Amino acid sequence: MASCLWGANLAFRRSEGTRMGLCVERTRRLRTVATLSAAVAAVSTFASPVAHADGASFLAALRAQGLSNPPLIGDSGLVMYGHRACEALEAGQPAQDVANLFTLNWVISPHKYEFVDAAQHELCPETLH
Repeated sequence: MASCLWGANLAFRRSEGTRMGLCVERTRRLRTVATLSAAVAAVSTFASPVAHADGASFLAALRAQGLSNPPLIGDSGLVMYGHRACEALEAGQPAQDVANLFTLNWVISPHKYEFVDAAQHELCPETLH
């Protein structure tokens, strides 16, 4: 395989036409895969929707609602739960049902409706109807 990629052992490749054909085909496949990967990356970068806010604006909205510095889960946990709420909303669950998923979470439960509302507005505005 090294002879295919680095050009070593030319005499062997000349005498073995099928081996050379495999090397050329493998190189073409690698080039095609690389080109397709670059194209997919470019399309996903430039075609993605503009407006997903970051966690900072979500946390600011929660702080405005009175939920700040939660014990045990911290800000990163709040953002993670916000994204989970968005996943449920994107799957078609109504906002009230998503809020009820947080009933057993003693940190979020008192603010569960405000929490889901902030997630919708700040993390996944496409779920607003």
